[in-house]
Amino acid sequence: GFDIGFWGVSDYFEGIQVNVLRNNVRDSASAFQVGIYNTVARGDLLGVQVGLWNESMSMRGFQVGLVNVTGGSEGIQVGVINRAETFHGFQVGVINIIRDAELQFLPVLNVGF
Repeated sequence: GFDIGFWGVSDYFEGIQVNVLRNNVRDSASAFQVGIYNTVARGDLLGVQVGLWNESMSMRGFQVGLVNVTGGSEGIQVGVINRAETFHGFQVGVINIIRDAELQFLPVLNVGF
């Protein structure tokens, strides 16, 4: 589907969400989200988030924003602050944190295996 506007909320979503203020998927999403604040709260994100604040419980994909936060993930995070509980992929930013890594913090580039 396609969701466009100021504030988008759904339980599950497959498609493109472009909302100015917020994209909120309460469970799982296979999506491309663009907005100031993007979330996939309880489920998995398979896709891309582009915004000032991007957040997902788990992710397989790409996050680009000022702040990127995820639980368990595989993919790429590009932002000023990138944070993950577990991560397999690359983080590019000023502050990069992978909490379960042996070396939890690295500026500029952090790699999780």
